[in-house]
Parts: sequence; structure tokens; C-alpha cells
Amino acid sequence: MEPGLSGERRSMAPLLEYERQQVLELLDSDGLVVCARGLGTDRLLYHFLRLHCHPACLVLVLNTQPAEEEYFINQLKIEGVEHLPRRVTNEIASNSRYEVYTQGGIIFATSRILVVDFLTGRIPSDLITGILVYRAHRIIESCQEAFILRLFRQKNKRGFIKAFTDNAVAFDTGFCHVERVMRNLFVRKLYLWPRFHVAVNSFLEQHKPEVVEIHVSMTPAMLAIQTAILDILNACLKELKCHNPSLEVEDLSLENALGKPFDKVHFFSFSYPIAGYVVVLKSGRHFNIHHVLCRN
Repeated sequence: MEPGLSGERRSMAPLLEYERQQVLELLDSDGLVVCARGLGTDRLLYHFLRLHCHPACLVLVLNTQPAEEEYFINQLKIEGVEHLPRRVTNEIASNSRYEVYTQGGIIFATSRILVVDFLTGRIPSDLITGILVYRAHRIIESCQEAFILRLFRQKNKRGFIKAFTDNAVAFDTGFCHVERVMRNLFVRKLYLWPRFHVAVNSFLEQHKPEVVEIHVSMTPAMLAIQTAILDILNACLKELKCHNPSLEVEDLSLENALGKPFDKVHFFSFSYPIAGYVVVLKSGRHFNIHHVLCRN
């Protein structure tokens, strides 16, 4: 679930029961968290951002977009966090970035900038508390993030690496895709949180959605149009039966004609050329109009 910005400024809701369990697992050991769609990986990332918004920490965040970074910063500002995350962009001079890193806190930076700063020594690798990786399933597609994690792990053996993703389908492609992602992330533990997980399922069962069905009746004009179309369709079917005796009569019924595959099955089955008729075939919510050549 992607975070978005709303007109009304509200603080983020407290962690749910299963989300607290996810946080405890990640606090205990580094790893890759794979959640089902809609279970809120952005809320997990936000919680870890809030935990490390302190000058004594230096945490880098990878794979976030500018709109998401602004959203997280605004949420932390609403909750009264003093040391807000900072964004390192091309607008900051290269010789000034070392001072930004040494001030600690949360750092949002592009992968290109981090690669350059790691290679040139502008970023104090030994002082980094850890790295948070958002959209971890893309770590193989973009080699820059994997290279950053390798440089970090070579110079810092104690810092944490915690990765988040809600795109489990992305791991179906390729051979040993999960293993390759975890190898590039330098993590050994995989935390799977599908919707049928005991903690998730028990929570969702207590808060089932309320479904409201609304049926809209057709107006008299719509009913008249529908009746006219059915009459035209019925007349066309009778004409087709008369001039195409080789076709199965049972299939050429008004009920079957309203189905979606009718036009695909029977359009090229007519043995005689026909002209002058317009056959209206219902397909889904739309009416497909087919000009059929009538027998001379």
C-alpha cells in the first residue's frame, strides 16, 4: 500500500496487533519482511523511522520516492518529532554532505549520491546505525542499491539491514529469486506475512468489512430501449436460422445470444452471405453492433 497525502493533517494510527508482532521480530533480528498487499509495509517503515529520529543514530533509507519522503516527514512533524529526517539531493554541495551525515538522524538520499559518497569516503560508514530498504523486491533490478549494501557491509559489520516489501508476486519470477534478493540484502531471515497468517487472520476476522449492495432500477426509457434491442435480436436470430440450416438451432437462442462468446463462436459459422441486417450482441456491459451480410 503506497502512502498518500491528504488535505487533512492526521497522525498515523497506532500499530495493530500483528504489526507490533512484525516490529518485534525485526527488532530482534535483521531480515526481509514480505507482506500481503494492503497490510501496510509503509506503516512498518514509518515506525522504524520514528524509532531512529535521533542525532545519536545515522540511518539511511533506500528506494523511497519524493512524495513518500514528504509524507513520512509530515507525519513525524505532526507527532512532534524534533529531529526530522533530511533529504540529500543534488542541491547539497558534495563537500557539505559529510557534515549532513555526521549530524545523524534519518537520511533520504538517492542511490546515485550514496554510491558516490561511499566510494569517496564522504559518508562515515563506521558510524551508520543501519539501512532501511523499501520495495526490497527491486533490489535485483537496480544494481545500485545492492552495491550500496555491499559497500556498507564491507566497512560496517554491526549495522542493521531491514527490508520491506508487499509485492510477493515479484518473487515468483526466475530461479531462487528470494534467495538472490536476500543475498543482495545481506540478510539471513525471511518473515512471511500473508493474509492467512494466524495473527493477521484473527485480527481481520474481528474487523470484517461491511458490504452494502445498491441496485439501481432502469428508467422507463431504458426499459423501452432494452425491449427494442431484444426484439431486433430475436428477429435477426430467426432470419439466421432460416438461411443457415446447418447451424445448431439450440445454440441460436436469445439466451445464448446475450452471452459474451456468442459473437466469437458464430460470427464466421454462417454458410450463406447475408446483407441488410444489423445484429446487436450484448457483451458485458456494452452492446457490440455487428453488420452481418444477409442472403440475397
